Parts: sequence; C-alpha cells; structure tokens
Amino acid sequence: MSDVEAKSERGKSADLRIVSSAQSAARAIHRTRIRIVPVLITLATTALAVGFGWALWNAYMETPWTRDGTVRVYTVTMAPEVAGRIVELPVVDNQFVAKGELLLVIDPTDYQIAVELAEAAVKQAQANVQNADAQIVTALSVGSEIINLRRIAPQLGFGPELDAALAALAEGDSAAANARLAALDRRLGSLPDSDPQARLALRARALILGIGDALEQHRAYFDAGAPA
Repeated sequence: MSDVEAKSERGKSADLRIVSSAQSAARAIHRTRIRIVPVLITLATTALAVGFGWALWNAYMETPWTRDGTVRVYTVTMAPEVAGRIVELPVVDNQFVAKGELLLVIDPTDYQIAVELAEAAVKQAQANVQNADAQIVTALSVGSEIINLRRIAPQLGFGPELDAALAALAEGDSAAANARLAALDRRLGSLPDSDPQARLALRARALILGIGDALEQHRAYFDAGAPA
C-alpha cells in the first residue's frame, strides 16, 4: 500500500469516527427531549387543573346560584295619620326612598279650615274669658257701690226704695231694678241745693248712676247670674 492510500484510509477512519460521534450526540439529545416532554405535559395539565379549579371555586363560592332559589320580599304597609285626597305623589313603584323623603301630599284645604275654625273658637273663648273677667270686676264694683249706698240710705231715708231695687236685682230682673233706682235718683234730685242733705244726696245719685250703668251694660250677666 502506498503512502497516498494509507493517508486516504486514515482520513476515512477519522471521518467515520466524527460521524459516529455526531450521531451519538444527536441520539442523546433526542432521548433527553423525549424524557422532558412528559414532564412538561404533566406541568401544563396541573396548571390547567389548578386554573380550572380556581375558576370553579370562584363561580360556586363567590357567585353562587341555584335553579331552586326563592326571593323573599319584605312589604311595608304605610298609611298617613290623617285621611284626605292625595294631590301630589312624587314617588313611583319600586323606587328607593330615604328617611325623611316626601312620599305624598294630602290636600290641606279641609285641615286648614278646621285649624281656622279652631283658632276662631280659641279667640271666642278668650273673648268670653275677658268678658267674664270684666263682668266679675263690674259685679264687684256694683257690690262696693251698693254697700256705700246702703250706708247713706238711712240718712236720706230711701232704705225701702233701695231694698226694692236690690230685691228685683236678686230675682234676675235688672230692668226693674234699674227703673226703681232711676225713680230714687229723681227723688234725690228734687232736693233743693239749700237742703243740708244736698251734698250727701249728690253722692248717692253718683252711686246710683254707676250702678245703673253697670246694670244696663251687663244686663245679661245680672239677669242670668252668670256670664252670658
């Protein structure tokens, strides 16, 4: 064998070793890849299972649902404390309302009339009280004037006439009492100014005038014996 043939054989042997080494490395890489694939598939399947399980947990626990569910509605019945015609309804069905919010307006006409009537009755009662007070004051004043007139009567000699007038007043006949007092006033007025009793008679006439005015002004009170 020549040198050229020997070199050629050695070159072929080297090429065969390189090709054999490359094939062995390729087969090793292929086997490694084959072993990794199941692991990756397992990991991917596990991740999908975890994700699917988490989604189911949220669906059933966070937002549960059922085909047999029922809804309980709490109905609150409301009614106004007063009756009347509704003139304004600012709310609608199923509307949410807050505390203190206006729900309806009732026609206030009837109640305004009732309030006005009640106020008028109160004013009338107050007027009656004031009138009664005035009548009581008048009665006390008349009583005081009668007492003073009784003290003067014996001195002027008109006791019987005064008693007759007071008897009519006690019977609730103020007109008759006033007539008798007027007759007594005319009698006292007939006394001359030179009479020693003229000054006393003038005082008695002033008392009679006061009593007569009170009887005329509050005739209903003295006739009934109570405020009219």
